[in-house]
Amino acid sequence: MNTVAFWLNAAIFAVGLIVLYQLFLGIIRKQACFAMYAVRDDLIYLVASGALKEDGPVFRHYYTRVNQLLRAAPNVGLDRLLEAIFTRWEEHDFNEMLRQADAKASILFRDQAFDDQDVRRVVAAYYRALQGLILAHSSVLRLVYLTGFQLAKRLPQAVMRLAPSPYRRALKAVEYADREAGLAEAARLV
Repeated sequence: MNTVAFWLNAAIFAVGLIVLYQLFLGIIRKQACFAMYAVRDDLIYLVASGALKEDGPVFRHYYTRVNQLLRAAPNVGLDRLLEAIFTRWEEHDFNEMLRQADAKASILFRDQAFDDQDVRRVVAAYYRALQGLILAHSSVLRLVYLTGFQLAKRLPQAVMRLAPSPYRRALKAVEYADREAGLAEAARLV
Protein backbone atom coordinates (compact mmCIF):
# COMPACT_ATOMS: atom_id res chain seq x y z
CA MET A 1 0.00 0.00 0.00
CA ASN A 2 2.87 2.38 0.74
CA THR A 3 4.41 1.95 -2.72
CA VAL A 4 1.05 2.61 -4.39
CA ALA A 5 0.64 5.80 -2.36
CA PHE A 6 4.20 6.83 -3.17
CA TRP A 7 3.71 6.42 -6.93
CA LEU A 8 0.33 8.13 -6.81
CA ASN A 9 1.87 11.11 -4.99
CA ALA A 10 4.81 11.13 -7.43
CA ALA A 11 2.40 11.17 -10.38
CA ILE A 12 0.35 14.00 -8.85
CA PHE A 13 3.56 15.92 -8.17
CA ALA A 14 4.78 15.41 -11.75
CA VAL A 15 1.45 16.57 -13.22
CA GLY A 16 1.56 19.58 -10.90
CA LEU A 17 5.05 20.45 -12.10
CA ILE A 18 3.97 20.21 -15.73
CA VAL A 19 0.98 22.47 -15.10
CA LEU A 20 3.13 25.00 -13.22
CA TYR A 21 5.72 24.94 -16.02
CA GLN A 22 3.04 25.64 -18.63
CA LEU A 23 1.67 28.53 -16.56
CA PHE A 24 5.17 29.90 -16.07
CA LEU A 25 5.91 29.60 -19.78
CA GLY A 26 2.71 31.50 -20.60
CA ILE A 27 3.71 34.29 -18.23
CA ILE A 28 7.24 34.47 -19.67
CA ARG A 29 5.87 34.63 -23.22
CA LYS A 30 3.46 37.44 -22.32
CA GLN A 31 6.25 39.37 -20.60
CA ALA A 32 8.44 38.99 -23.68
CA CYS A 33 5.66 40.34 -25.92
CA PHE A 34 4.95 43.21 -23.53
CA ALA A 35 8.64 44.16 -23.57
CA MET A 36 8.43 44.39 -27.36
CA TYR A 37 5.23 46.49 -27.11
CA ALA A 38 7.11 48.81 -24.74
CA VAL A 39 9.86 49.23 -27.34
CA ARG A 40 7.25 50.09 -29.96
CA ASP A 41 5.68 52.64 -27.63
CA ASP A 42 9.11 54.15 -26.93
CA LEU A 43 9.81 54.42 -30.65
CA ILE A 44 6.54 56.29 -31.14
CA TYR A 45 7.36 58.55 -28.20
CA LEU A 46 10.75 59.36 -29.76
CA VAL A 47 8.98 60.42 -32.95
CA ALA A 48 6.43 62.46 -31.01
CA SER A 49 9.19 64.19 -29.02
CA GLY A 50 11.20 64.94 -32.18
CA ALA A 51 14.18 62.71 -31.33
CA LEU A 52 13.45 60.49 -34.36
CA LYS A 53 11.98 61.28 -37.74
CA GLU A 54 8.97 59.15 -38.64
CA ASP A 55 10.27 58.74 -42.18
CA GLY A 56 13.86 58.20 -41.02
CA PRO A 57 15.62 54.87 -41.54
CA VAL A 58 16.09 54.10 -37.83
CA PHE A 59 12.40 54.49 -36.96
CA ARG A 60 11.18 52.69 -40.08
CA HIS A 61 13.60 49.78 -39.56
CA TYR A 62 12.90 49.14 -35.88
CA TYR A 63 9.19 49.95 -35.98
CA THR A 64 8.73 47.53 -38.89
CA ARG A 65 10.78 44.84 -37.16
CA VAL A 66 8.86 45.22 -33.89
CA ASN A 67 5.51 44.90 -35.65
CA GLN A 68 6.67 41.88 -37.65
CA LEU A 69 7.93 40.18 -34.50
CA LEU A 70 4.72 40.87 -32.58
CA ARG A 71 2.62 39.46 -35.42
CA ALA A 72 4.82 36.37 -35.57
CA ALA A 73 5.38 36.02 -31.80
CA PRO A 74 4.41 32.35 -31.46
CA ASN A 75 6.66 31.53 -34.42
CA VAL A 76 9.84 33.42 -33.52
CA GLY A 77 11.47 30.75 -31.41
CA LEU A 78 14.78 29.12 -32.14
CA ASP A 79 12.97 25.99 -33.25
CA ARG A 80 11.27 27.83 -36.13
CA LEU A 81 14.39 29.79 -37.00
CA LEU A 82 16.50 26.67 -37.34
CA GLU A 83 13.74 24.89 -39.26
CA ALA A 84 13.65 27.77 -41.75
CA ILE A 85 17.43 27.83 -42.05
CA PHE A 86 17.62 24.09 -42.63
CA THR A 87 14.77 23.81 -45.11
CA ARG A 88 14.00 27.14 -46.78
CA TRP A 89 17.25 28.52 -48.15
CA GLU A 90 20.00 27.22 -50.34
CA GLU A 91 23.57 28.07 -49.33
CA HIS A 92 24.05 30.82 -51.96
CA ASP A 93 20.67 32.49 -51.26
CA PHE A 94 21.27 32.39 -47.55
CA ASN A 95 24.76 33.91 -47.84
CA GLU A 96 23.41 36.70 -50.05
CA MET A 97 20.59 37.41 -47.60
CA LEU A 98 23.06 37.66 -44.71
CA ARG A 99 25.37 39.91 -46.73
CA GLN A 100 22.50 42.29 -47.52
CA ALA A 101 21.31 42.34 -43.91
CA ASP A 102 24.85 42.99 -42.69
CA ALA A 103 25.29 45.89 -45.14
CA LYS A 104 21.94 47.39 -44.11
CA ALA A 105 22.82 47.14 -40.40
CA SER A 106 26.21 48.77 -40.97
CA ILE A 107 24.57 51.73 -42.73
CA LEU A 108 21.78 51.96 -40.16
CA PHE A 109 24.13 52.21 -37.19
CA ARG A 110 25.96 55.14 -38.81
CA ASP A 111 22.73 57.20 -38.90
CA GLN A 112 22.90 60.46 -36.96
CA ALA A 113 19.82 59.46 -34.97
CA PHE A 114 22.15 57.28 -32.89
CA ASP A 115 23.77 60.43 -31.52
CA ASP A 116 20.74 60.73 -29.23
CA GLN A 117 21.10 58.78 -25.98
CA ASP A 118 17.35 58.04 -25.83
CA VAL A 119 17.45 56.49 -29.30
CA ARG A 120 20.39 54.29 -28.26
CA ARG A 121 18.52 53.28 -25.10
CA VAL A 122 15.40 52.25 -27.04
CA VAL A 123 17.39 50.32 -29.64
CA ALA A 124 19.28 48.52 -26.87
CA ALA A 125 15.89 47.69 -25.29
CA TYR A 126 14.81 46.32 -28.68
CA TYR A 127 17.72 43.85 -28.74
CA ARG A 128 17.03 42.76 -25.16
CA ALA A 129 13.33 42.32 -25.94
CA LEU A 130 14.18 40.41 -29.13
CA GLN A 131 16.39 38.00 -27.23
CA GLY A 132 13.69 37.50 -24.60
CA LEU A 133 11.01 36.98 -27.25
CA ILE A 134 13.04 34.39 -29.12
CA LEU A 135 14.01 32.46 -26.01
CA ALA A 136 10.50 32.62 -24.53
CA HIS A 137 9.02 31.10 -27.67
CA SER A 138 11.57 28.31 -27.94
CA SER A 139 11.45 24.81 -26.58
CA VAL A 140 14.16 22.80 -24.88
CA LEU A 141 16.08 23.44 -28.09
CA ARG A 142 17.18 26.80 -26.66
CA LEU A 143 19.47 25.01 -24.21
CA VAL A 144 20.94 22.90 -27.01
CA TYR A 145 21.30 26.03 -29.17
CA LEU A 146 23.07 28.09 -26.54
CA THR A 147 25.41 25.24 -25.68
CA GLY A 148 26.05 24.45 -29.35
CA PHE A 149 26.67 28.11 -30.17
CA GLN A 150 29.29 28.43 -27.46
CA LEU A 151 30.96 25.25 -28.69
CA ALA A 152 30.79 26.31 -32.35
CA LYS A 153 32.43 29.65 -31.58
CA ARG A 154 35.43 27.73 -30.33
CA LEU A 155 35.77 25.37 -33.29
CA PRO A 156 38.33 26.29 -35.94
CA GLN A 157 36.98 27.36 -39.32
CA ALA A 158 38.53 24.31 -40.99
CA VAL A 159 36.40 22.01 -38.86
CA MET A 160 33.29 24.10 -39.58
CA ARG A 161 33.79 23.64 -43.33
CA LEU A 162 33.26 19.92 -42.80
CA ALA A 163 29.81 20.47 -41.29
CA PRO A 164 26.79 19.82 -43.54
CA SER A 165 25.46 22.85 -45.40
CA PRO A 166 22.32 23.40 -43.28
CA TYR A 167 24.41 23.52 -40.11
CA ARG A 168 26.83 26.00 -41.66
CA ARG A 169 23.86 28.22 -42.58
CA ALA A 170 22.56 28.05 -39.00
CA LEU A 171 25.96 29.03 -37.66
CA LYS A 172 26.20 31.87 -40.17
CA ALA A 173 22.83 33.17 -38.95
CA VAL A 174 24.12 33.08 -35.39
CA GLU A 175 27.33 34.82 -36.44
CA TYR A 176 25.26 37.51 -38.20
CA ALA A 177 23.17 38.09 -35.08
CA ASP A 178 26.40 38.33 -33.11
CA ARG A 179 27.81 40.86 -35.60
CA GLU A 180 24.62 42.93 -35.56
CA ALA A 181 24.65 43.01 -31.76
CA GLY A 182 28.36 43.88 -31.94
CA LEU A 183 27.59 46.76 -34.28
CA ALA A 184 24.98 47.93 -31.82
CA GLU A 185 27.55 47.74 -29.03
CA ALA A 186 30.10 49.57 -31.15
CA ALA A 187 27.53 52.29 -31.66
CA ARG A 188 27.29 52.46 -27.85
CA LEU A 189 23.78 51.04 -27.86
CA VAL A 190 24.18 48.42 -25.19
